[in-house]
Amino acid sequence: MIYRYFDINMIGKRIKQLRVSKKLTQQQLADKIASSSGYISEMESGKAIPGGTRLLSLKRYFGVSIDWLLTGEGAPYLENEKQGSKDVASEQAAHIEPFEMELIGDIIESLERILQEEGSNLPPEKKRRLIELLYKYFTKTGEKADEGVIREHLRLIAA
Repeated sequence: MIYRYFDINMIGKRIKQLRVSKKLTQQQLADKIASSSGYISEMESGKAIPGGTRLLSLKRYFGVSIDWLLTGEGAPYLENEKQGSKDVASEQAAHIEPFEMELIGDIIESLERILQEEGSNLPPEKKRRLIELLYKYFTKTGEKADEGVIREHLRLIAA
């Protein structure tokens, strides 16, 4: 399962590896995937986790597997996608990702939004453990990522 291999720092290293391989600055990558250079820096340094939208943007721009971006496992490059050939910022999400990838993206986006709203910050390791816990909970119950449940788990882990 995905949650066993989720390492925020390694996700950042893989993103940086992709960016450097294309000889892009953080600003250039940010422009390609509709982000900011500051957020690219935070992802690369393990201070932020890319949410579902950014994961999909990175997948499309670099032609890589989201599984590989998150876990480092499997073939990094997708066979049917040409790397760097798409301007992701202007594309709509047309491809439906597997349930687990969508769930992880929803959890990450909701958690980041809640932390930002509350002006809170969690160390990367606590954030990783919380995401793992939430992933286990939502896959076991079959529920969609619910902000109320995420807030409650955040209160428990932050205490």
